[in-house]
Amino acid sequence: MATLTRPLLITEDSDVIDTVVRIAAARAGEVLVCAEQTAVRGAWMQAPLVLVGADCAAEVISRGLPTRGRLVMVTRTDDRLVWEQAVRLRAEHVVRLPEGERWLADALADCAEGPPRDGSVLAVIGGSGGVGASTFAANLALTAAQDGRRSLLIDADPLGGGLDLLLGVEEGPGARWSAIDPGPGRLSAAQLDAALPHVGAVALLSSDSARPSDAPVVASVVDAGRRGFDTVVIDCPPPGDAHIATWVSVADRVIVVVSAHVRGAAAAARVLQRLAGLGVHPELVLAERAKGVPAEEVAAALGITPRATIPFIPSMAGRADEGDVPVITSAYARECRSVLS
Repeated sequence: MATLTRPLLITEDSDVIDTVVRIAAARAGEVLVCAEQTAVRGAWMQAPLVLVGADCAAEVISRGLPTRGRLVMVTRTDDRLVWEQAVRLRAEHVVRLPEGERWLADALADCAEGPPRDGSVLAVIGGSGGVGASTFAANLALTAAQDGRRSLLIDADPLGGGLDLLLGVEEGPGARWSAIDPGPGRLSAAQLDAALPHVGAVALLSSDSARPSDAPVVASVVDAGRRGFDTVVIDCPPPGDAHIATWVSVADRVIVVVSAHVRGAAAAARVLQRLAGLGVHPELVLAERAKGVPAEEVAAALGITPRATIPFIPSMAGRADEGDVPVITSAYARECRSVLS
């Protein structure tokens, strides 16, 4: 049924109708416009969003319709009566046009995309060079996808070789960072997913030039990822990068991958100190080495209980050099799932 997917606009104000229809069309969506009582009652609880024009607010209140979420008042004036009616309707928001057009555009875009997923954002940082943080980030995203989660992998390391190269899709079609332009409005999660190359079920935002450092662009991309995906994994730049604060600020969780040897632990201690200065308290993942020190000794030295310990797989680097998607053992996958849980 159309009313299950289209927002409902209740108004007879032609200016409001023209504005809302124009904004919806620009976001690849449509609205159901009506003020007739029978039609309103039928769509009231089914519509993903209800917009009530100030001209019809009193009539809607008199109908005694059931309370619902995602109800917004739309007005071209700002007087006390509008706010009183919004309270009686239990509206979540009051949009005054034209000032509120951008907010309204974002709300309508959400409807066009479907219910937001409210995904989890994980930022992965290497505790030292060569620890395999990029490989771990890629495997986190791949494991999440194998478990049925919509996954987005973001390449944010300006000095890395590129996650598309690591995953063997460097010549594949799809947008890279240079093609991402959020513009003045909200970046569409659906359009982002459709534009990106995919590795299996993982959407990959990799680089063909420099990664962005502009905080609003980063926030817009990660926000789109959060709305459109269940899991977002960011392969972060080194902790000494000038823009590391921008990346960790958009993450729900920060994970530091630490090599299980003495120099790796010493380097990781400085990384943890740097992150603490940013107000970040990360989780720890230990990466075993063929001739390393016991993982428990590294954890004790750093004073953090590890969330997971990933096993050393000698063939993994070689497979990456050959452009193969990393194939991990069941033990490695189990540790990834421990981090994802």
